[in-house]
Amino acid sequence: MAVDYIRQVVALLLRQEPSETSYLQFFADACQDPLVSEVNLFTLNHDTLLEDFLKTNRVKVINGLREASNGDGSHRWDPSVFDAPNAERRVNLFKLHGSVNWYRWRPISQQKALYENADRDGRFVGTYKAQDPNDWLYEHVLESEGPRLLAGTFNKIFDYNSEVFLELHHRFHRGLRNCQTLVVCGYGYGDKGVNTRIAEWRHRPSEPKLLIIDPAEPSKIVQKARGAIQREIAALDPQTAIDSLPSGRVIHWPSGLEDLESTGGRTITWEKIRAEL
Repeated sequence: MAVDYIRQVVALLLRQEPSETSYLQFFADACQDPLVSEVNLFTLNHDTLLEDFLKTNRVKVINGLREASNGDGSHRWDPSVFDAPNAERRVNLFKLHGSVNWYRWRPISQQKALYENADRDGRFVGTYKAQDPNDWLYEHVLESEGPRLLAGTFNKIFDYNSEVFLELHHRFHRGLRNCQTLVVCGYGYGDKGVNTRIAEWRHRPSEPKLLIIDPAEPSKIVQKARGAIQREIAALDPQTAIDSLPSGRVIHWPSGLEDLESTGGRTITWEKIRAEL
């Protein structure tokens, strides 16, 4: 009950309108770059800030949901949308901890239920808004459960092996397999499950590059890190380095996305990031 309460409070707070979003511009620039055929974004955030910003900038984002074929007002979890052939530039958003607007729904009437992307009881994970406000076809499985997002500490790793989260983390593992440079921004390295994936990726024979965008001092980043990733982060700070790593393979940019240079331009831009890829 405590976790469900925390989940609902988090969802409520994250639905507030942001006061500033221009610092996200480099995401839109990356998605609209004609030289980029596919963008894969992995986030632990629950809010819809990034997808809303990209939509405002006319960027189509694939987040694992697709519209129901009968137009019943629902968008249902269907990971096959990540693999569907698409002539347009692909922008995939993988929300590893769920989303404030994803719920588990069940049919109010079995006769009207649509069973595509549903379990044998007609339940599905996704979003729903009735086409007819006087005729709702689905309701929350448990109102007290709240949205499908992960809250807590140690229980998150257990949840990675269930429901939509198993597929999302499989996609994360698969995405890293084909990744040579990983750009990490806004992450405190507090999730041991995610840290393990990154640490294992870093130890591939090809020696992939880890680019960290974080205004904190290296020692502070190391101090916050948990689990397997700590050795990789420690390479940023000679005083805490556990052992040597190939130079230039773990890079730290001491800047935030909102930081401005004296000229008035942003410190972090897509052009600067692309030069490191």
